Amino acid sequence: LLQYYVTSICGIDTSAGVAIQVNSLATIGIPSTPLAICDGSKLSISTPSVIINGAASTQRTWQLSANTSSTSSYSDIDINSRTFVRGENNRWVRYKVVTACGTSYSDPVRITVNGIPTIGTLATPDAICEYDTVPAKKPTINYQGGTSTSEGWLLDGNPFNTSTPLSVSDNGRTLTYYVQTACGRAESNGVEVRVN
Repeated sequence: LLQYYVTSICGIDTSAGVAIQVNSLATIGIPSTPLAICDGSKLSISTPSVIINGAASTQRTWQLSANTSSTSSYSDIDINSRTFVRGENNRWVRYKVVTACGTSYSDPVRITVNGIPTIGTLATPDAICEYDTVPAKKPTINYQGGTSTSEGWLLDGNPFNTSTPLSVSDNGRTLTYYVQTACGRAESNGVEVRVN
């Protein structure tokens, strides 16, 4: 209660009291860590709880870190329309609330952005004799953060076990390797199978 008083030789006179409201920075809950997304996708994340603590908010928005350090600088983003790319994997997002008392930030949470896998160049296998197996070597694979849901050899686009003996009729067919993840499918270059 705030009051004003005056002291004179006749005594003390006090004004009527008025209540004082003291506001503080907004309090923001911790956002839940979002699920991993694929390159070119939007992030699905719930807005954390916000306690205003007296002063109305003038801005509420998400922010993205400039790099993979949670203490780097942040910039405002529109979380509902922004798509993320593989190069932003392991960056951080946080929620910002601005009131008359200042700016508050939530704790940051890390985002995971996976990409379509890439497959290294498949080397042409040595020529084989009829009823031998193909001495194929699995190529180098970069899963781009994802996990393989299926992968293997293809002969003319059909699943193929390299321990299967080949006949002369298989000469000239094309051998490739494929990888499938939640973010997409990749196939290697094709190499010709030579059967003598």
